[in-house]
Amino acid sequence: MNVGVLAFIVAAAGFVALLIGTIVVVLWLIRRSRPGRAPAPAGHETLDGVIRCVLVTTVPRSRGQHQDDNDQRRVSVLIDVESPHGRSRIVDQPERPKYLPWILRWRIFTKNPFRYGDLQLLIDDPDERRLAADAARAGGYEFRLEEPLRVLVTDTGGQGRRPRWRLADAR
Repeated sequence: MNVGVLAFIVAAAGFVALLIGTIVVVLWLIRRSRPGRAPAPAGHETLDGVIRCVLVTTVPRSRGQHQDDNDQRRVSVLIDVESPHGRSRIVDQPERPKYLPWILRWRIFTKNPFRYGDLQLLIDDPDERRLAADAARAGGYEFRLEEPLRVLVTDTGGQGRRPRWRLADAR
C-alpha cells in the first residue's frame, strides 16, 4: 500500500472517531441538563433533601399545534429540605414524565403502556386510580411515594430559575 492511501485511511478513521466523540459529548450534556441530574461538585454546598410526594397535573392538548408526543401528564417534584434556616419545601417546575430520572418515574407511573384513561398512575385500586386521575385533570393530585427518595439540592432556584437537584443514590 502506498503512503497516500494509508494516510487517507488514518485521517478518515480519525475524523470518524472525532465525530463519534462529539456526538457522545453532546448526548451526555443533554442528559445532564434534565431535572434530577444536577452535578454536585466537591467543595460546593449542597442541601440534603427528600422527595416524599410529587404533584401530578395535566395540560390540555392544543388542537392546532403540532406536538412531538401526546403526553399530557406533568409532574412537579416537591423536595423537602433541611437548611440552616429551618425546614422548607422546594417545588420544581412541571415536567413531562420522560424527563424525570428513571428511579422516580417508575415509582409514580406504571410500565403498562395500555392504560390510557387513568394517566398510568401506580395505584393498585382501580377506583382510587380513577379518582386520582380526575383530581390531576381538575388541578393536581399529590402522589405520595411509597418510599422517600433522598436528593442533593445544589441550587434552590428562585427568581425565575428552576432548582437544581439530583438523586443522592444516583451516580
